[in-house]
Amino acid sequence: MTREELRLQEAQRRTAHWRRWGPYLAERQWGTVREDYSGDGDAWSYFSHDQARSRAYRWGEDGIAGVSDDRQRLCFALASEYGGAALGPAQLDISRCFEDNSLEAIMKLVLREGCVGETVAALEALEAAAVAHDPALKRVLLRIAQDEQAHAELAFKFLAWAVTRSSLESRTELEHEARRALDDFEAAALARPAEPRGDSAASDGILGTEALRAIHLGAVREVVEPLLAALLNQPTSAHRAGSAPSPA
Repeated sequence: MTREELRLQEAQRRTAHWRRWGPYLAERQWGTVREDYSGDGDAWSYFSHDQARSRAYRWGEDGIAGVSDDRQRLCFALASEYGGAALGPAQLDISRCFEDNSLEAIMKLVLREGCVGETVAALEALEAAAVAHDPALKRVLLRIAQDEQAHAELAFKFLAWAVTRSSLESRTELEHEARRALDDFEAAALARPAEPRGDSAASDGILGTEALRAIHLGAVREVVEPLLAALLNQPTSAHRAGSAPSPA
């Protein structure tokens, strides 16, 4: 019997608490409704990804490759470059959380957060796993990518179902929202500021600005846009008017 098999046996018999500590920490709390303190119920856009990496959460903790005890009373993750910054949640305002629970409003939210956001996140995690050197880190990033892909697939399935149950006016508005969402995401990717990275950053699964820009633009133009075009039965174009060409 190997040492690992012995530890598993001890954990099962509860003669040793080998499972008391583990990788139980959520990868992120960003965009979750439990941490939404916005005035309009827009959890996804309330604060940026840069803030998400150093924000103090009220209802949970997160951290890539983090560890915690089995009840998450103590949580540990790698410190970020924003450690010590005065960033934190605002006053919790739930007055408008359920102001608009119509199918049209939910479809718009799912389109931006699920179809676009989760697809991009999955492809970003896949690329990070591809360049990371450490096998354990690769496994973590691949698991994150699988989770994000499942979320994106669910978003597209829901939208496909919802479209068949919406009015012609709602479908037309959703097509306009899709165009706005794609344009907004492309603009954000093109305007992304350069971030200096060390030579070992890529091998640690940390992607540079150009790599992230290429992934985000490719995800929008080559994956999300064609899928939404097929789903909404609207024509697609390789490059929309006014958009920069996709990087090679």
